[in-house]
Amino acid sequence: LGYTALGHLPMPDPELPQIVYHDYIPAWLSPSIVLTALVLIAAFAHALAPLRGDLRRGLGLFALSIILALMGPLGWLHYYVVPMLLLPGLLGLLPFRAALVLIAVVLVPSLNVAFAAISLLPWPIANYTWIMCADWTAVLAGLYVAARRAGH
Repeated sequence: LGYTALGHLPMPDPELPQIVYHDYIPAWLSPSIVLTALVLIAAFAHALAPLRGDLRRGLGLFALSIILALMGPLGWLHYYVVPMLLLPGLLGLLPFRAALVLIAVVLVPSLNVAFAAISLLPWPIANYTWIMCADWTAVLAGLYVAARRAGH
């Protein structure tokens, strides 16, 4: 209890299958994540600049909410509440089939049946995290394509 009250928790057992720890964090990692986020924001700003106000704001909010969640220090699932609420908007931004695929790619891994299957893999939490990062990156790419198409 004393450790918990002071904010010092014992290190979890690294042998647990859902725990993935490294002894160090490379010095290049944080700056590269920040640089990647800034490049993505700049790319979206450039793609969104010629769009009318409401579309620019909507796509910008959607893109920024994904970029911040993907590039943030922790990728907790509740960080994706805004992008998840905006996800049906893909139906009005992309061709119907492409929008459905991107929506399914995000929703299916979160279903109980799919999540249970993912949890059978080694490092179950890490596998879900990588899958969802890839899925949200695909949605972000779809948003960029939609922004570029709308601007031309």
